[in-house]
Amino acid sequence: MQLNAGVVIFADGSMAHDVTITIKDGLILDIGPYRGPNGNASYAVVTPTFHNGHSHCEYELLSGALESTSFFPWVRDVVRIKQRFPKSFWMYSTLLGVTNLLRAGYASTADCSDSGFASAAMTAFGLSGTSYREINGLSVEHDLPRCQYNLDSMLESNIGNNLGIAPHAIYSTCKAILQDVQGRGVSLPICIHVDESPEEDRFCRFADGPFAEMYDRRGIDHPSPLSSAVKYFESLGLVSANTLLVHGCNWDIDDVAVVKRCNATLAICPESNHFLQCKLPPVELLYNNAIRTVIGTDSALSCASMSPMHQLRLLMESSADVDIDRWLFQSQVTPDCGEPYDIKVGKTADFCTFGRGLTFRRGELREIVAQCDGFPPDVFRAGKQQDFQLDQSLKSALTNIVKELAQA
Repeated sequence: MQLNAGVVIFADGSMAHDVTITIKDGLILDIGPYRGPNGNASYAVVTPTFHNGHSHCEYELLSGALESTSFFPWVRDVVRIKQRFPKSFWMYSTLLGVTNLLRAGYASTADCSDSGFASAAMTAFGLSGTSYREINGLSVEHDLPRCQYNLDSMLESNIGNNLGIAPHAIYSTCKAILQDVQGRGVSLPICIHVDESPEEDRFCRFADGPFAEMYDRRGIDHPSPLSSAVKYFESLGLVSANTLLVHGCNWDIDDVAVVKRCNATLAICPESNHFLQCKLPPVELLYNNAIRTVIGTDSALSCASMSPMHQLRLLMESSADVDIDRWLFQSQVTPDCGEPYDIKVGKTADFCTFGRGLTFRRGELREIVAQCDGFPPDVFRAGKQQDFQLDQSLKSALTNIVKELAQA
């Protein structure tokens, strides 16, 4: 099989033009110059498959359910909406979320799941990565035993996917739960939302704002650390090379120094940050300090597009530095652990193709990425195009759930 491409983008962000990729027995046999119309497919752009640095697949059926607003009222509405639906809703929504990530070109993800269905769904559909069991709670008496039970159940399961723990955030998780997570050992991957919004920043650094007022109204003692959230989590021993930190929108140079010293990874979620009126993380500061970075979509409640090219476009437009563009592309094709997905002779023929039968304008990397934004990719695994179609019974179940939601 031969596949022709106007542009091939490699894992390091470099590009080759007018290329023919030869595939045999599911492997890439040759990558050479295009010499004529003898291939069985022609695409404008070919890329490696992608890694989603942070997702919440279980929210997929809630796409568009909440409007863009500031962070505190949004997260309050998320808590309320989560209480409305039965387990079957979260199971079907998770399955849909996993298949939509596969269709968008992702080969792996770092998913946070409150319902606990993500690990099984990822394993069943062949989406690699880590499934973090999300826990939170403000009460030591009531929430700590519940979180311990959920974590014990997860760890005793025999599900094949890599498992992790996600203590949600500083404003939603009491210190006793965080200490329990830390006490389980550093070998288990940890994911934490940190320094995402102005409201969280006010709560952490100044003991002020709507989160502090929420604790006062409930009569719960939760003193502010009077520092950034990332420094607080470091003081508890929760920031390490095995930690995925999500957002980091309000970091300064001292916060970035903590992340570098601990060799933690940051997941940037550009569309979600924009939707929730949060600023982007300091991308140039991260780049200059060689911070391990991945790019994620967050959830359908705050991100309308699961397209990796759309997330890349938003970030690339925030900087004029061409080298940062290449670094960002590397971030999008490199899992939290392991080698980047790439297009190389001898590797398995896994890749995404954009613009079937079209020709895009030549240009810098960000121009090529911008032209791909809006095109759903054709996804190839071992040289064969995938469709990731849900079976009819699952489609029917999803349709019924959507009807019930509309009536509610």
